[in-house]
Formats: sequence, structure tokens, C-alpha cells
Amino acid sequence: MRFAYVGLALFLAATSWSAAIDFQRDDYVSPMTLGSRKRVAERAALYPEVQYKYALFQNYLGMYIDRPLFFDRSLRPEQFTYLTAESYFRDLAIMRRYGFTGSGSLALGIINLYKQVNGFLEADPARAAGHQEYVQFAFGEMGRFSADDKKLQQAREILNIAQKSPYAGRMNGKLLITTYNSAYIPQDTMREFLGALRAEFGDIFLISGGLVVDHADNRHYREHGSWPEEIQAKYRAKLIDVLTLFDGVQLPVGTRQRGTEYTTYIDCGIYEKYILPMTLELTAEERFAGKLLGAVLTHGYINHLSGVNHGEYGTASLRKSLDQLLKVNPDFIVFFEWNEFNENTCFQPTLTNSLALQRLIKYYSLVINGGEPAPEPGDDAQIPPLILSHRETLKVGEVLDFELLNVPDSREQQTYTARLRLLDATGTAVVEFPQETFDRSQLRAVTYRVATEELTPGVVFLPELTVTRFDGRQEVYADLQYVRLMPTFCYNYKATRQPLRDLLRPEQMQFTAVRQADGSDALTATITATEPLAAVEVTDYGRDFYAVDPSQEFDREKNWLLIGSLTTRKSGNHQIELSIPGSTDWQFRPWWRPNIKFGNWKRKDGVLTCRTLIWGAPNDFIVSIPRADAAAEICFKVGDEERRMKLADFLAVGAWAWQYSTCRLTWRLCQELPDTPPCPDALQSSLAVKLTSARRYPIYQLRAVTRSGRIYRSRPILPVAMPEATRTIAIHSELHDKVLSVPVCAALLPELRYAIRPPESGGAIMTTDFDPFFNAQLGGGYVYGEAFDSIPLPEGRQVPEYVIEDGKPALRFDGGSYATMPKESFPRGSFTLDFEIKPDPGQETYVLFRHFARILGSVTLFVEDDELKLAFGDREQIATHRFPSGLRIERGQWSRVIVSYDLASFRFQVGDRISTAPTPQRLLALYFKPGIFGGHTKVEFGPPDGARYYSGLMRDLVIRHW
Repeated sequence: MRFAYVGLALFLAATSWSAAIDFQRDDYVSPMTLGSRKRVAERAALYPEVQYKYALFQNYLGMYIDRPLFFDRSLRPEQFTYLTAESYFRDLAIMRRYGFTGSGSLALGIINLYKQVNGFLEADPARAAGHQEYVQFAFGEMGRFSADDKKLQQAREILNIAQKSPYAGRMNGKLLITTYNSAYIPQDTMREFLGALRAEFGDIFLISGGLVVDHADNRHYREHGSWPEEIQAKYRAKLIDVLTLFDGVQLPVGTRQRGTEYTTYIDCGIYEKYILPMTLELTAEERFAGKLLGAVLTHGYINHLSGVNHGEYGTASLRKSLDQLLKVNPDFIVFFEWNEFNENTCFQPTLTNSLALQRLIKYYSLVINGGEPAPEPGDDAQIPPLILSHRETLKVGEVLDFELLNVPDSREQQTYTARLRLLDATGTAVVEFPQETFDRSQLRAVTYRVATEELTPGVVFLPELTVTRFDGRQEVYADLQYVRLMPTFCYNYKATRQPLRDLLRPEQMQFTAVRQADGSDALTATITATEPLAAVEVTDYGRDFYAVDPSQEFDREKNWLLIGSLTTRKSGNHQIELSIPGSTDWQFRPWWRPNIKFGNWKRKDGVLTCRTLIWGAPNDFIVSIPRADAAAEICFKVGDEERRMKLADFLAVGAWAWQYSTCRLTWRLCQELPDTPPCPDALQSSLAVKLTSARRYPIYQLRAVTRSGRIYRSRPILPVAMPEATRTIAIHSELHDKVLSVPVCAALLPELRYAIRPPESGGAIMTTDFDPFFNAQLGGGYVYGEAFDSIPLPEGRQVPEYVIEDGKPALRFDGGSYATMPKESFPRGSFTLDFEIKPDPGQETYVLFRHFARILGSVTLFVEDDELKLAFGDREQIATHRFPSGLRIERGQWSRVIVSYDLASFRFQVGDRISTAPTPQRLLALYFKPGIFGGHTKVEFGPPDGARYYSGLMRDLVIRHW
């Protein structure tokens, strides 16, 4: 094998690392012991809940942080559809490799897709043979369900389909139905609903109900380590209610607890001490004989959009849940979910999960339903069955976990060794972990925990694994996913899980990235594999940047790519029209994001027309304009409202936004891969291209994926050296739970100076030259995870008005307008918020700034009776800490306001007046959230009753992450 890297410019910190960086080590062996309880059925039902709005062909780039490992663009039809038969059956074939007995449809709530997949099964009995499509009933969100005629009629229709289908999932001859959110539905409502179905259909189905632990009771256990008698009695009564009303119970094998880390961790104490013994005792009684026991399990919940993150911790969250469930010898296990990319709960193979979960679940399925462990087809059995898991990107202060997991492929007790090292970008070892000896027949995980503040000010780190194979040969795995350590921001908490047996070892690989005089980077790569390649791609900071495209659909060297995004809070169909005077060869294409249909569009005489649904989800599209057409103009109509911009003006800014009366259209310059192209389907692939990154200091990585799912990741290349300068900031050490002052890479430390632009130079946006990711919207924020996706919109024009005051640009807020900054613009640690305001004379109590959306981030800055005040919502969401500054803001006058926080105290400045307020305890943000200037006024964790949106002028807004 030959490997070459060119253009590796390294960050060399002024300070060197300690010779020995401390780490914590955990060693866990799964007992793999089934409980003595006799199951209701001989064979347990094991299946994933499937979201059929996601298929193997949609465009997952841009909005999501992962995609299906077996993505195949050739499966995409000409017209929009959620799912195709080919995509569906490919997924079923993948599921069979897990030991699953079928798959689950959330039929109640999404009945049309349930009907569609049943149609696929009936039309193709050869590929459907042996499959079971389990019915699942979804009961809305958090109790929003009623047993009305509409819901009952839908349930009747589902049961009529299922009882006639040879493919419906059954247990002991009866339809098996699991539920989503049934625990939140009042017992009387559920009794009415199930009673009506049982009266009509008789004893043809078995349905399980959920049992959940209330937030207050979970917190009580965390604080005290036990439950008093009254709480124990409460859950015994709840369990009796579920066992009485339903045919089985979905057990809460673990609860999520918040410790010192941003992500929650799973704790099984309540289950072990209380729920498990109660369940075994009750189901041993005659009245509950034959009741089903099982659970709905997750391996994590990583929501890069909302900020809610329940940690994966390698594979520990899943393994520990399964180990607990084995204690009841379960009748069923639902794996939540097969393919949900908003929340990254996917059990489906993805780029980050590889086939790790398949290998792990397959082993558990053999323990539960019987069978002998063996290597997977195509495995090199001399390579140990070891999986390395760790996060790709972190911010300083977070904990970097490395998990080494042996998944047995044999009952033979044969050992091998593995040793992990962590290198810096120069190849120097910064952490040396001990050599571990694994038994291939034992499910065992060794986890190392490193405090990232000990790695700073470095940015790039390289895991290297040395393994002794079963044939005695020693191999060094150096091309693993690198670790990226950012100073202050991170929204991707997903782990990369990589089985060694699923690594692509190229016969030849060459990758270069060289900076050009014009600021672009010349990228070249060649890779030769032993099996057909499905994708050859370059990433930049982990995001898809470029890919080999046999179809040459998008040529960014010859064309400008503009991304348009239509959103609104008032869903409806709208007639749109796009024309580009000055260009004849421009191209248009909808984005093809899951769950979003652009509509049927046509182009005639240079004008594209379409009637499309515009709603809260971003309805995106791609416009390609030849670079030679520099004088072109973009004209876009929604209904009778037309907006125009010159291409040259847009390129000078890189972003634009228009607010229409019914919706909003934002534009951005596409400097990343807009869509995953068709597969190269060749043994060798190469690229040579000159492109410009949106980032000042790119970090490129070559990634290749084969048709069989093997992955290659190169070591990263930095074509421009990261400057050596550092800045010392206060951070929270999650591992040690204390505040520390540490040096970080100054070049990657955000200082967001928002430029106020006239309408003819950007429209309804504010830009920052740090990174276009942090550009702000004037108005808007309608998309899931943004500031106003569910908060009531204020009365007013929403978009602040551009004005000139004293020769300087400013924004006029009218008491119903606002500006929103994207997630992580406002940090979750130290910060400085700096701006000038001139409140209107009538203002006395109003909101200036919030780190908030529908739920809490951290800070609310407001003025009450002309005094500047700050409120910080407690991370436990049980208290709000308020800090009056004692500083007055005069109405009708300009005041410069500076508020900063160093994790110990707040500093307030209005003009030349200064005050400070120490915090009574360490205050940390709950979630990463957008920032909002001017509002909102939701009375929660901050503003007083009667507070209004800001009315007045604002200019010179700066957010610093220190």
C-alpha cells in the first residue's frame, strides 16, 4: 500500500504538552445473562422503529450531520416521493443482518406510509418472504391525544390491513403492537380507545403500554440515591395500571441524568432498585400471567438542531440498557429509531455509526433468540472484532472518550492485544494509553476519558491504534477519524464508531491540498480500492466539501451555486417565479431534503414557475449560474411581490434575505457540496479541483466509502498554518467540574462583529466576517431549532428597519421586530455582549437580548424601569438567577452597553459606569440555542411580566466568546 499527503501545514503551540496527560479508565464486561423468567413466546420480537419519510436516496447534506452508509443516489426517482420499493427492500436486507425479526411502522399517525410499505410487501412476495411489519401506535406528543372518531377510524383501518396481511408482526398468533407516548395519555382516554377496538375486533392483538419516570422523581433519585416509600408506591400503582390496561409493559430500563457534562448519561439505578423487582414480582402473580415485558431502547439522542443531547458514550448507553433488559428475558425490544436524522437516533448504518451497531445488536440477538456468534460475511477473521468509538469534534473543557469494544465473533477463548495512542498534528504522542488484552469471546469495553483542557491550545489530534492480529501479525491503524478541538463552540455531539473489520485499506492513496495565490485551495486525490467505491469525498471541518461526481452535475469551478431557502410560520401553497436576466444557461433544482416536496415546476422562455408548499421546514433549492454571467440579476416573485438582486452584489456579500408578506427567502453562496452525487462504482477514483473554503483555516480530510460499507478516512490536511497566537479564557472542565483558565487557539475563537447592511446590499441579514455560519437574520428564525420556530410572532414588521443616524448605519426596532443569531453564536461559557442602543422615549421595561428559543439556553438581558438587568436560567430548570446591574439606561440617548461573564461573575458597563455581580454558584447554559436581539418576551427564566420587545435603535453589535 502506498500513501501520500501533501500540504500539511501544522499548528505548533507556543506551549508544549505535559509528558503525561492524565486520563480515567473504565473496564466493563457485559454479563450476557438472561433472566429466569419464562418468556410469553419462544422467540423474542426484535425490531427497529422506522421513519419512512427517510429513504436511502434523499439529500442529507446541509441540514444534517450524518447520512445513510448505504446511500445510493441512483434510487432517487424523477418526482418527489418519501419512499420507493427498492429503497425499502434494501433497508430490509440490511435489517436482517442485525438479527431483527422485522421492522416497525408508526402506523397510527402516519397511516399512508404504512399502507405504502404494505403495498410493497404484497407486490414483491419473493423479497418480502420472512419479513414482519409490526404495527406501532403513536399517541401524539406528551399527552395530546383523544379517543375521537377520527383516531378510532384510523386504528380500525390499520387493524383491518394488519389482520389480513401475512407480513404483519405477530406473537403467538396475535398482532403485536407497541406504542409511542402511551405513558403520557390519561388512563381513561386510553381505556376508552382500547375498549372500543377490543369490542370490535376481539382478542386479535397484544398491545404494550409505556411506563415512564417523572422528571421530579428522577431528580429526587439523583439527589438522594433512593426513593421513599411514597414514590415507590406511586410506581407500583403505575405499573399495575399499565399491566391491567395493556397486554404488556415497555420498561424504563434507564433514566437520563445530568451530571457535570453537557450531554446527559443513562443511569439504571431506579430500574435495578425498584422497577425491575416490582415487575418480576407482579408478573409472577396469576392476574398478570402472560403479560409481555420489553422496552423501547435508544443508543443516544443527538439533536444538532435543538441542542438537546442525550449522550451515546461510545456504545455504553445501548449496551447498559440491553444488559438491564436481559434480566427480564424480554419478549420484545424496539430499537428507537432506524433512521431519524433530526435526532441522530439511527440504528441504520450511517457514516458515523458504520456497521458497529449491526455487529453489536447481532450478538445480543444471538444471546436472546439463540445462535452461535461468527464473523460477518466478507470479514477478515484474522483482524480482531474490535470497534473504536469517539467523538469527532469537541469544545475545550468537554470530555474526550475513547471506547475499545470487543464484540464476540466466536465462543473460542482466543486473545489479542490493542494499544491506543493520541497524537498531535505533528505526529507526537500526547497521550499514551496502556496495552489491553481482549478475549474474542467476551463482550468487553475499555473506555478512556481525557480532559480536553489538557490538550488545548492544539486543534487537531490523531488516534492511532496498534493491534496484534490473531495470526500474530502486528498492524498499526493510523488512518482513523481525527479529533477536532474547537475553543468555544460545538453542536455535533455524535460519536464516530468504527469496527476495524469495516475499515477500507486502500491499495493506493494520494491526497494533497495546496493554498493558491487567490485564496483557493488546489485539491487532488487518487484512491485505489479492492472493491467498488460508492463515494470519494473531501470534508472541511467534518462537513461535505467536494465529491467525485461521474455526472458532473455541479461544477463549482465554472459556476456560482446559490442556495435559496423558503420558510414561513403561515403554512400554505404559494405561486413562485424565478428569472435571471443576463444569463441563459442557469440551472435550477430542488434540494430533495427528506419530508419536503418542492412542487411541480416548469421552465419556459427563461422563467421558472411553480406552486409550492412553504412551511416551517426549509424548502430549499439550488441555482447554478455560469461564472461568465457576472452581470446577471436574480428576480424572484412570491405571488405578486417581486424582489431583485444583482449577482455581483450578492457575491460581494455571500448572503441575502428577503421578507415577503407571506414568507421569507434567504440566499447563501454554496461553498460546500450541495448534494451527494451518484456512486463512482469503480475500483479507482481521482479528483483535481480548485475551490475556496468558507473558513479561514480549512481542515480537509479525504473520505472514501465502498459499496459494502467499508470506510477510509485520511489524516487531515491544513493548507494554511493555524496561527500560533493564543488567548486565555475561562472554561468549565466537565471531567473535574471546576472553572479553569486555559490558552486556546485565538484564530478559532469567535469575535462576531455584525455588519448592518442597507437593503440593497444584503436585505434582511447581518453578516460577520468570522464565518458565514454565524450570519444573523433580521426577522425570520422560523425553522426547527431557530428562535421563532414555535414562539408566537410579535405584532409588527418583524424586520428591523435600516437607518442612518449620526452618519452611522443602525437598525430601528419598532417593538415587534427582532434579529436572530444562529446556534452557538452566543456561547455556553465565557462571553462578552457589546452593542449601542438608543431606546425610544416610551420604553421602560423591555427585552434586549436572549439566549433562548422555545426552551432555555441561558441568558436574558433586559431593562426594567430603566435599569439594566440580567437573568440566567438554572441548568436544572428549577430556578432563575437575577442580577440587577444598578446602571440606568437613558431613554432617547445613545448608550454603549457591555455585559461579560467569566464563569465567576458578571460585569456590566453602560457608558463609563461599571458594576459587577458575582454568581452564587457556577452557572452553565442548559442547551445551545440561537441568540435574539430585541425579544422575545416569553415569561420564563428571565423577563418580568409586562416586558415588551425592544423599541429603538441599535448598532455595533459584537459577540465575543471570552
